Amino acid sequence: MILRSFSLCLLAFFLSLKCAFSADIQLTLSHYSVDEQVTVVIENNSLEKVQIDAVYIELAHQKYETASQKVIPPEEKRNFCFKVKNPPFPGSYPLTATIRYFNDGQVLSLRHVGLFHYKASSILDISCFAEDVIMKEEGDIVIRSAQPQLWNLILPEEINIVSVSTFEDSKIFHLKTNVTGLRNKYPFFVVAEDDIQWKHRTAICSGTLGVGFDAGISVSRGKIPSNVLLVQAILFLCVTYYILMMLRSRARFSIALGKYTARMFLITALYYCLKNVDSWLDYSLSYINFEPYRYLATVAIDNFRGSNYEYFFKYFVDFYWSACFLFSFPYLYYLDS
Repeated sequence: MILRSFSLCLLAFFLSLKCAFSADIQLTLSHYSVDEQVTVVIENNSLEKVQIDAVYIELAHQKYETASQKVIPPEEKRNFCFKVKNPPFPGSYPLTATIRYFNDGQVLSLRHVGLFHYKASSILDISCFAEDVIMKEEGDIVIRSAQPQLWNLILPEEINIVSVSTFEDSKIFHLKTNVTGLRNKYPFFVVAEDDIQWKHRTAICSGTLGVGFDAGISVSRGKIPSNVLLVQAILFLCVTYYILMMLRSRARFSIALGKYTARMFLITALYYCLKNVDSWLDYSLSYINFEPYRYLATVAIDNFRGSNYEYFFKYFVDFYWSACFLFSFPYLYYLDS
């Protein structure tokens, strides 16, 4: 047996529970193995004690539980030990550790997945892109891979998988939470496994799931709906064409109005493109199989759906469009025309 240690820490950011009925719980979970002994370490980084309902691990389709319930005081840690059976074949296996704990009367959970190597390391060479997700009570996790059928999703116990849809290069898991009124961020894990030539291979990727939050940036980006932006852009373009090409007036008001509608057309069209570029790239992946493009498009999609892009819309794009809409014409009429 080869000695392997697994240290899988969860930052307090993942376990900050802030709502009317829940306390701030900050836990760090790690686990390591020596031969057939697996030790799960739970550290309470909160300012109050945490009651643990159960701790268990899963390895090679075997579940190992501990019946002991413990209260972990603030800034202290507890160890939970398990003796596991050797897996059937050499290679790498997913080792899942789960904590079930109480938070103001509610039973919540935290789960983490690492690799358990038996006799030899054997990593499954397959790429995966797991998109971070923010949802209220229901939402979708999208997994992108060349072999999506191999990937399985591992979530906290209170998050249910309602349905699964598998496509040529992606897999979509529709989720629903059992706990309402709770705002929390969990790590989630996606695992792929296979057996080839009497050797077990495993690959793992992960992401972040926010529950109890408003709709994600891909749904609510920007204050103006896309269809409204499209209609506005067409109207601005039509007015600009009429004034500059048809009317051909040299009056001060006409010149200022033509410049105003032309600029508003460009700004509105750009707003519309920025708002929908991630969806267009996502749609293109269904028709373009050129691998360099698919890689760059996937990276771009992840960035366009990230928090920095959300701040860009929240603190700049909406404000800039509104300021141009309200003040561009007075500026052009009095100072520029």
